[in-house]
Order: sequence, then structure tokens, then C-alpha cells
Amino acid sequence: MSQYGFDFFVVDDDVEDKGPVGAINHQLEIQLGHQNNGPILFAEQGPSLCKLTGLFEVWLSDLSSNPEIPILHKWLDDLIAAAENAYSSTNTKLPEVTLDQAIDVPADVPVICHTK
Repeated sequence: MSQYGFDFFVVDDDVEDKGPVGAINHQLEIQLGHQNNGPILFAEQGPSLCKLTGLFEVWLSDLSSNPEIPILHKWLDDLIAAAENAYSSTNTKLPEVTLDQAIDVPADVPVICHTK
């Protein structure tokens, strides 16, 4: 079983209090740790962690006009840096992947419920 819970990443309860970006930020902090604690270190690899690619695609598209969207951009930058660090720490070359190949999240994965 995966340590990361991105298969069931629903933030309904937090949206009313924090807004959609705040709710996503809160859930990312729960799953990956607070950004102010230093760089993100992945505890595992695999499909659950890879689901973040599709989730970010949806979030950045659906919430593009939200004034808090820079918070998600910061998360994305930090996650890219964490992935690069994970590869370099094992002296492994980064794979060459196109965006179309990277985004492969099944349509039935719950993402976020919010109103625009």
C-alpha cells in the first residue's frame, strides 16, 4: 500500500474554510510535509506519486484565475526539484518524457470538488 494517498485526494471539507487552493495546499502538506521544512524527500516511487502530474494539470487549468495559484506553482517547482534530486542522489539519468506521456491519470480518480 502506498504511503501517499493521491488515489483519494478529495478536499471537500477544507474548500469551504480555505478555498480550493488553500484546501489543496493543506492536503499536499499532509501528504508531503510542509514546504518550510526544507526540500521534499520522496518516501517512495510509483503510480500513486505519479498521479500528481494529472492532478496538477487539472488544478492549474481549473484554478488558473484564482489569485492564490502561485501557491500551486511553488508546489510544482518544489516537486520537480525533489524528483531531480531523487534521480541525482542515485546517479540516475533523468528520463526523457513528453508531457503527453507524463499525464496518465485515469478519469475515475477523484480530484477536487469545488465551485467556480
